[in-house]
Amino acid sequence: MENELPVGASRIGHLYDGDVKTPHVAAQLSRTADGIRLELSLLNGVTDFHEAWFKDQQVPSYLQFRDTAGAVALAGCRFGGYNRSLGYGHASGVIWGEQAIVGADVEDYSVLTGVRSSIDGLARWTGLSSVSEKRKYDNESRLKAVTVRAKSKPAIEVGGEPPLSLTPYFSTSTDEANGTTLIREQVWVETLTQQPASWREHLRPHRALQDLLALAYGWPCVLDITFAQREDDPYRTMDGESYGSRWLEAVVPRAGRQPSRESPLPATQRPLFVLADISPAGVAKWIGGYESLGRSMWPLASLAYQGNIPIQARLLQVATALEALGYELTRPAGAGSSSPGQTQNFVPYLELITREIGQSGAEVASKGHADVSSWIAAFNRAYKGVKHADNAATDFTDAVQMVKAGSLLARLWLGIHLGADPEVLADRAQYL
Repeated sequence: MENELPVGASRIGHLYDGDVKTPHVAAQLSRTADGIRLELSLLNGVTDFHEAWFKDQQVPSYLQFRDTAGAVALAGCRFGGYNRSLGYGHASGVIWGEQAIVGADVEDYSVLTGVRSSIDGLARWTGLSSVSEKRKYDNESRLKAVTVRAKSKPAIEVGGEPPLSLTPYFSTSTDEANGTTLIREQVWVETLTQQPASWREHLRPHRALQDLLALAYGWPCVLDITFAQREDDPYRTMDGESYGSRWLEAVVPRAGRQPSRESPLPATQRPLFVLADISPAGVAKWIGGYESLGRSMWPLASLAYQGNIPIQARLLQVATALEALGYELTRPAGAGSSSPGQTQNFVPYLELITREIGQSGAEVASKGHADVSSWIAAFNRAYKGVKHADNAATDFTDAVQMVKAGSLLARLWLGIHLGADPEVLADRAQYL
């Protein structure tokens, strides 16, 4: 039996809280669609110590599960439920864990020095593909030879706190029986710290980058936390000698935004801007200002993950995001988020955003209208039509068009704000 925790897995073992004086207790560890679940089997007079956790609804935040396959550490544990039978002395208690670290057996992985993740579309977006291909044809244009080369490119250092890097990686596997060779490539998002830091600190830049890709692609790009590390828990030989950093499999079901249904990124889905447009400095700018831009950009990022919600709700979400962005742009230049902006009506905010992105971008966003001003007036009417019951209801088709145009307007502004050329983005936006 392998020490792993895929969705649907269920394992029986014992639970430990790190205190040698605490008695062991039988537990079932499972990974469901809802997350990482522990269920303890409790018996009156035998497991009273553990039953007190559930009666008080206060469970240890860090626990370790062990069975014949190995150890799994659980961080971010919280009370999940308690049930006692009448007359038999039996009870069960449920604990939910936010993170599972497969193979962690000694060190405390509630704090760590490294986290790796993957995000849909990152290899294309960064241009860090490890695989190149050359084809050779004969005089009759028939394929004669194919040369496939896999070589990892240097990592891109983004910086920040904790420092973030984008590291290309590839692996190969050969199935001789069926005559197939597979090259699998990824780009790791990696944060490393010299001193152990919390999961919250490590996950923040990973989540920020997920939102950036969702806004670039206009698609729910999935974030998957894959590995965790503690520098003081390296690989060791039987005699205790260390010989290199040990990255352990990590399971973090709710690390980032989750799509309402499985939606793999299509090969035809092109991003509005890529890393080459904004440079690593643009990524660092986004991550550094992630919270300050949150009020305007988070609603747009989350919109991609929400699935089939009414178009009126989508329009409200886009409009309130644009209103927040317009307000943000009225703050004095160089002022922080504590400096107030100017309270205005919705129309001046839209006018300000369209001026910020330039004439070419504004014309692409307002496509189908006589000019930018008429589009702004139409958007304002559509917004009022879903926001105020005493206004004429917004036509469904108009609402769909305004959601698309308003989202594109904000995405154009973001790309330009992070360093992209306005004319390049305006030209690219015509074909999205």
